[in-house]
Formats: sequence, structure tokens, C-alpha cells
Amino acid sequence: MIKMIPRLKASIPIVTMAIIGCLCVSCTPTPSEISRTPGGDGDVPPASTLTPGSDVSGEKRPSDAAIQAVAYLVRTRRLDPEVLEIHADHRYTSHDLNQVFQAVTIFENRGPGHTYHLFVNLETGYIFDNFNLFKQAEVKARVERYGKLDPSLFDHLKGLKNDEIVDVAIWVSPPPEKEVRERENEIEDSITAKYPAAREAQRRQLRLWDVPNPELSEKIHNEYLKMKEADVESRISPLHTELSDKGFDAFYTNSAPVIYASLPKQEILSLSRRDDISTIYLNEPLELIQW
Repeated sequence: MIKMIPRLKASIPIVTMAIIGCLCVSCTPTPSEISRTPGGDGDVPPASTLTPGSDVSGEKRPSDAAIQAVAYLVRTRRLDPEVLEIHADHRYTSHDLNQVFQAVTIFENRGPGHTYHLFVNLETGYIFDNFNLFKQAEVKARVERYGKLDPSLFDHLKGLKNDEIVDVAIWVSPPPEKEVRERENEIEDSITAKYPAAREAQRRQLRLWDVPNPELSEKIHNEYLKMKEADVESRISPLHTELSDKGFDAFYTNSAPVIYASLPKQEILSLSRRDDISTIYLNEPLELIQW
């Protein structure tokens, strides 16, 4: 018998019978409706972060999609429904995919104790059983629709002439992951070679500045931040120089790889086609709320 979070326990017999039905009759998804790449368990965020902004259904029984998700796990993972617990049953609208899903989190309360996050398409029944693949599908759809422009900027540019100026925030593409890891190792090696206490913190798998002496901790932390900021500056300064040389108003800080600039529409579109640009956002002024 499937266990539910407290507000769903009253429907346990209904759920069990419904799952048996899903396994035996035509409501079982066809191969074309099921995610072709079964997902893992360790690379997904907590259930509370799966569907930001969505509301948990107030129903006293699991949704039909949640029952379908359980049946899918029973069939594809050879799991016993007796050990499964539904811990989240959320409606989620993906604006990127222009589709509505039920996001279902299911715990396995025996054996390995895996957690499964599934997205059931409420129109087609297609099931994503890997969170990362689902987010990749959203990103792919977003890029195909908007390119490297944030949707709000994309819409804002539609009615503008090529020479009209827009305030934007330009995020520079990160270097390859291997380079990031290598540079992080170089920074850590530099600090641990200089501060034995930092080396001891590293050995204990703590942050380099997690040392007993508060003054030394602050010193190590500040040195680490300066080296990280220098890395950010080395990534964004070439683009900043390029824009400044063209006469555009642009500035940046070392806290993030982003350049704030006032650019004409045609320059923004040109930047959006470059490999060294990640995303360009509309830099709208903040509005103060009067209390």
C-alpha cells in the first residue's frame, strides 16, 4: 500500500486500486509518451525547489498524474508500491515549453531510499523522470524562442528602431568547467601554501577561512575573494573595453560576470549572436515601494 503525506492518507485504498488499473489497462503510457532516459537520484534539488511559484493542490487524494507517476516507477524500476510515498503533488506550468505538468516527488522508504522527481505532461501523459533532462528541455525551448535574450528584453525590443537605446545587463559566458576547477585549485593551492591554518581547514573539508583565529579568518577570506574577483574581471574586461571603445556607456563590478550598458537595439542583437555571451537582460530600474 502506498504511503502518502498526512493530507492524502485517507485515499490509500483508492490509490492502490488506481495503480493496479494503470498497470493493467490502456491508461498506461506508451513508449513514445515516456521519457527515454531514466533519471538518477543524486542530481536533483529538494522537492520544495522543483516548482517555484506553484501551489500544492488542496485535494484530499493524489492527482491522477501522481498515480500515473507511481505506476510508471512500479513498471519501469520494478519497485514495490508498498514502499513508495508521495511527498509532493504540484501543478507546474512551463512557460518555456508552453505546457502544463504535474510535478510529483516520490520517496522510496525502504532499501536504497531513493527520491524520484517526475514531471507528467497533463495533455499528452509524457513523463520526464530526470529533473536535469527536464530543465535542459526548458532551456533548449527558451533558446530556440528567444536566443540569448531574456524574454522581457525580447518583447521590449520588438517595437524599437535599431538605433533606440536600451539599458541592459550582459552576462558573459562562463569558461569550460574544467578550467573553472583548475583555477579554483590554483587559488586554493596558493592560499594553503601561504597559510598552514587554511591547509588544515582544507584537510578537514572546511572552507579555507574556517580557522580558529577570527583576524586570520577574515584575512584569508578577503584574499580568497580578491583572487576570485580578479578572475571575474579578466573575463569581462575585454568586452567592457570593446563597448567603451565604441563610445557606449558601460560599467561592471567584480562581484559577478555581468556588464551593465546602454546600447542601441542593433548592438544588442549583434551581441546576442556571440559565443562569449551567455544571456542579455533588460536592466529595468527598481521601483521603491511606499509603505
